[in-house]
Amino acid sequence: MSAQSKAPSSQLPENDAFFQEARGPDAEPVPGGGPKKKDDKANKRRKPRKLRKLSADYFRRAALYYLERHNGSQHSLRQVLRRRVMRAEREGQELDREEVEAWIETVIKELVAQGFLDDARFALTRARSLYDRGQSTVAIRMKLRAKGVAPDLIDEALERLREEQNHESEADMALDAARAYARKRGLGWHRLDPQVRAERAQKDLAALARRGFGYQVARQALEEGLDEGERLDDLPDDWE
Repeated sequence: MSAQSKAPSSQLPENDAFFQEARGPDAEPVPGGGPKKKDDKANKRRKPRKLRKLSADYFRRAALYYLERHNGSQHSLRQVLRRRVMRAEREGQELDREEVEAWIETVIKELVAQGFLDDARFALTRARSLYDRGQSTVAIRMKLRAKGVAPDLIDEALERLREEQNHESEADMALDAARAYARKRGLGWHRLDPQVRAERAQKDLAALARRGFGYQVARQALEEGLDEGERLDDLPDDWE
């Protein structure tokens, strides 16, 4: 083997034509060989490995991996595992859909029995998180339904949350959440400049509406810190 072939790659001579094309005519020479391309991350990306052959054991391991990282519901986990099935089929695995679905349901039942998967716990944890972020009880119900949580478990979670927050009713809880959201976002009476407050009144009201708050709750949260003469008169009397 020649001395040149034994030299480390950083000392090998460049192929000038190749690297000049890669760098472009105005690029500065790069010490130690080839140029650093603009998008190093893109160059390092690798094609995702193909899934292993699906089996009941594969789904069990995949489910535990998911639950280690996410507080999921049965519905969420089922959707995650079904996406693995669709990916496996795209990669050419021949699958018996009935058999695969039976594996998924068996794994879910086992995880429920072992306490790894608990929709009641998920509903309460998720409700707390959404409430702390200023979501209305209406929005919380919608988001939990979208995760496949049963209506009775949603009711239980909101009742437990109401007790934790020491509120007499869900209406009181909704007003407290609207106040918190208005405070965090600096909406309504939290805007110190009266002109800005008046100009932004409609948009502030709409921001609360998008989070599922009723009109009276939203308006109270925006106005309750104002004197009588400073009320937001440009607001409508109700939702259109």
